[in-house]
Amino acid sequence: MATEKFANNAQTTLVGDINNSVTSITVASGSGFPASEQFRIRIDNELMLVTTGGSGSTTWTVTRGVEGTTATSHCGGALVTHGLTAGAIQNLDASVITTGVLPIAKGGTNSTAALNNNRLMGSSGGAIVERGAMTNGQLPIGSTGAAPVNAALTAGSGITIINGAGSIEISASGGGGSGTVTSVDMTVPSVLAVSGNPVTTSGTLALSYSGTALPVANGGTNSTTALNNNRLMGSSGGAIVERAAMTNGQLAIGSTGAAPVSATLSPENGVYTVNGAGSIRIGNGFLGGPLSHAVNGGFDAAQRQTPGTPTTISDGSIGPDHWIVRRENADLRYQRNTGVSETTLTSRYYGRFEKITNAGKIMILQIIPHRVSVSFRTYYCQFQFTARGDISRTLKAALLEWRGTADSVDTSISSWNGTGTDPTFTSFTSLLYPASISNSCTTAWSRFNYGSGTHTTSCNNSVIAIWSDAGIAANGTIDIGEVTLSINQSGFTTAWQPLPMYAMIDQVRQYCRKSFAFDTEPIQNAGTDTGEYTWPSPVTGSSTVRSPRIVFPTPMHGTPTVTLYNPSAANAEVRNITGVADCSSSSAVSITSEGFAIETTTTAGTAAGDLLGVHWLAVSEL
Repeated sequence: MATEKFANNAQTTLVGDINNSVTSITVASGSGFPASEQFRIRIDNELMLVTTGGSGSTTWTVTRGVEGTTATSHCGGALVTHGLTAGAIQNLDASVITTGVLPIAKGGTNSTAALNNNRLMGSSGGAIVERGAMTNGQLPIGSTGAAPVNAALTAGSGITIINGAGSIEISASGGGGSGTVTSVDMTVPSVLAVSGNPVTTSGTLALSYSGTALPVANGGTNSTTALNNNRLMGSSGGAIVERAAMTNGQLAIGSTGAAPVSATLSPENGVYTVNGAGSIRIGNGFLGGPLSHAVNGGFDAAQRQTPGTPTTISDGSIGPDHWIVRRENADLRYQRNTGVSETTLTSRYYGRFEKITNAGKIMILQIIPHRVSVSFRTYYCQFQFTARGDISRTLKAALLEWRGTADSVDTSISSWNGTGTDPTFTSFTSLLYPASISNSCTTAWSRFNYGSGTHTTSCNNSVIAIWSDAGIAANGTIDIGEVTLSINQSGFTTAWQPLPMYAMIDQVRQYCRKSFAFDTEPIQNAGTDTGEYTWPSPVTGSSTVRSPRIVFPTPMHGTPTVTLYNPSAANAEVRNITGVADCSSSSAVSITSEGFAIETTTTAGTAAGDLLGVHWLAVSEL
């Protein structure tokens, strides 16, 4: 069996597309991966076993679709990561050990032989094994330089021996030889005791166990301690004794120069564990840091506005991408700020939420989609964020569980309640997990950690929420950044680990895409040559035409709502850029999660080949 290799924080990208059957892949770099086979990698949702290659090469031979995953096609540039998987450590689970034996030095017997039972144990060939079956009256009798021999006592002249089940009766026969027997005695190993000796006239010598342990050298355990059962055996003080009882998930882990220690695995960044009765589930929750299921946790994206400009957000609307903003009383304003020069903040940006006009509480929420939330069921989830206030404030946070129709979450609030009392949600009924927590937020950045407990099997959507415990005066602010939501058993606070920029953009574009530049607010009359979608008119004169289909690089969450923006006028019509005129009856058609087309009616002055153009915004929020 090949030895499993491991490395920390190893990741690269796939070079070129592959189908679901090739067994040789090329990666951009092997740096950081194990030096040689074998080790495991993950591409998208497929696990592969690298059987040839390592850090010194970029072409690896792989076994596809291991550990129950499905071999699928992958695109060039896909993320290739290395981590600890259940298959890599399955031999730690005693129920699946198929080769090897636990040596004497590690508290084992160094033997794989099945027990026949009702026999003494002995050391032989460096292992503790069963001795041969003993018949009535047989004893283990020492043999200099060799193993003790199972044999019955031999009756000499004038002696009668009767062997029974667990007994030996020795008596003088009174004849068969010359001379007079005046005394009969018996010397036996310390493991046995003799009663009735010496016999001087008549009587019985009886053998029994003395209570002294049979030494290891004679095939015994050298221990008389009663067994508690269901425990591992180990060598200690020259004897084979039971080890302490083990709890769920504990392993006997070697300790140099000392006895193995019964302990559970200690997960660190990148791994969580779930210990069961005779089982250990190990998950790879991290990719070079905690794998966050929070979208736009670094507040990089605010595609519906100019991110760096304070913008009023209506109650229940989207401010920063995929974040729902709620407020008590009008009004609230959002602005993305740079975090580069902020002390202790490591993210590129953070979000500023400013209460304006009237005082009141504020809240930001994010709905985690059903396809992600179902993976939280029966798992411990951890929600973390970094925050500060313009003055010291109490912030509260919670991870809510929605058990209604999947992806139809109602985040409306029926009552904001007073200071120190959580808001009342219209449709969430006491489903805070396990309850909201209070965070003392000062004017300095602080990292807050909220552990949710274990999600139920009824969870259809998770919702993360952060809100002010008391009303905020007009022009008061709360700054929030570095939001992480991860599956994590340990409950430790982790440092912010952002997604790569391309991954963050792909993440937010599941819910909002546009033809405008990423940080540009969608508006009418933005000007031509600003990224608008263009195509040549296929007709001359006035006619209804349809554009080639706009195909999204990756599907959106659902069928989006598409809004059109005229690049040269304050309306939603397609513009004849060449003819400097607006088309009419423009609309998005054939809309799916994977793209759409644009239909419009050209003007009478249109010439075939005239350049038609329009900006668009596609939104598919939960």
